[in-house]
Amino acid sequence: MDLNLLHRATRVESSATSPGVVTLKMLENLWSGVRSYLLSDGSERVAYAFGFQHGETVVLTHAVLPPDAAYKSRSCGNVTLAGEYVTREVYEVFGQGPWTVIMNIHSHPFSTDNVWYSTTDDRDDQERLAHEQDKLPLAKQAFGQSDVAVSSFSMVVDQSSFDARSLDRASGRFLPVARLVIVGERLEVLRPTSSASSLADAICRQEVGAQEACFGTYSRATLAGVRVAVAGTGGIGSVVAELLVRQGVKDITLIDSDRLEASNLTRFQSGRTRDVGRLKVEVLREQLMGFFDDVSISAVPDTIYSPEAIEALSRCDLIVGAVDNTAARAFLSRLSVRLASPLLDCGAQIIKGSSQDEVNPVWRVGIIVPGVTACGDCSRLALFDSRRAEEEFLDPLTTRLAKEKGYLSDAPHEQGAAVYALNLACVAAVGLEVQNLLTGYRPGAHYLSNVAEYDRRYTVQHPAIAGQDLSLQATVRVPMGHVHATRSASCPHCADRLVGSLNAFEMLYPACSGRSRERVLPDPQVYLAGAARFDRSDP
Repeated sequence: MDLNLLHRATRVESSATSPGVVTLKMLENLWSGVRSYLLSDGSERVAYAFGFQHGETVVLTHAVLPPDAAYKSRSCGNVTLAGEYVTREVYEVFGQGPWTVIMNIHSHPFSTDNVWYSTTDDRDDQERLAHEQDKLPLAKQAFGQSDVAVSSFSMVVDQSSFDARSLDRASGRFLPVARLVIVGERLEVLRPTSSASSLADAICRQEVGAQEACFGTYSRATLAGVRVAVAGTGGIGSVVAELLVRQGVKDITLIDSDRLEASNLTRFQSGRTRDVGRLKVEVLREQLMGFFDDVSISAVPDTIYSPEAIEALSRCDLIVGAVDNTAARAFLSRLSVRLASPLLDCGAQIIKGSSQDEVNPVWRVGIIVPGVTACGDCSRLALFDSRRAEEEFLDPLTTRLAKEKGYLSDAPHEQGAAVYALNLACVAAVGLEVQNLLTGYRPGAHYLSNVAEYDRRYTVQHPAIAGQDLSLQATVRVPMGHVHATRSASCPHCADRLVGSLNAFEMLYPACSGRSRERVLPDPQVYLAGAARFDRSDP
């Protein structure tokens, strides 16, 4: 990996006939730690990252940062690790662990932008990537893991850019990756320098003001670069999907197995009488495709547990959950952690008030960002009931009854409630939080609800907003960094390494509720759990 400017034009080119489709994902703290290590001085360094591949998405979850003593040589344009260190501390650790993806990352500290692979990098990668693809499966076998497919990648970083690739063994050509998604309180989509759009992305990342960040060119560019899945396309999900298109999202996946019923027409976006009986995702897709010519809408007419739905969710950067039962909520929460994809979980319900004539139309949005917030299982806010999720998933009758429950808490069989305005209020909060996740114009939230309209005790009893005057503020906003968003160290779903299967049964049973978790709310916040414990999105 030495500096070879004179031969830059002769380096091995990426295959033009096999464009990169792989998306890399890293948690922000891992990405910043690796970059800080690699660029800590003026000499080249090497790091390794391990992770998992789900379809076209690679989630990198673990890093190996060699100590200075592990290097045989280091300079501005050259670096060599000791072979025994790589064998013992990299390949053996990888072979014993659960990971299926390995990536070699080295730095070009002399470069400030538009980093590129040198011809020496090309020769090294040709040999290393082929060697790792051949030998690391054998290392897995040696440690008792049979039939494990291993993927090998390389990455080069400089002061402000990166490039990454894998090796196509059949042709001997390098395949570039498509993008790198950094998951933190802000969601960043970065393009490699081998991508034609990387320069435009760099321009969009220049310092911008708050208004432009949310509503201007920067916002439109960032929204156009993300892939969003909408799970559940009923009264909330159908409105969310249209909002995303109008906000500028170009790649949306709709997932729902339900067909449109006459009772849905009062709230299903774009629903018409002649569409009754058709699949909701098909009706909605037709409507959305007519808005703009450059929008890609995919429809998956199946449950979120199906292989097709899981594959579609795995390629998305952001998930909006608008599902109608607890088991589905639990599954999306756990899937978001496995895939390192932030989840915005929406719900709305009409709750009987204190007097006979009073009703409270309540909405809430729970926001899960892997590596930043708790997951739905170990959050101290009751985003869902783990035991109930387990029961629903294992018992088809319980699941059917949950899906048939209407918006009215005291009339669960009422299917025609006039909730369109309530759903719009919920979706408006979702839309602003989507923009906030991408542009960061204010501190992120772990929980949002309009419950303060009906319960002024939040003024003094919730520490996240203690002392605030809520007379002109109706929305409770619990920040991401608040104590209630702290994940439990014992939770098997939001562990640092994000290890886990995407199999629905393995993820939902046995549920996290049977494990040791921090689940008890302090007494002053008991009412918060009650206010948050509703699961309705659309019957």
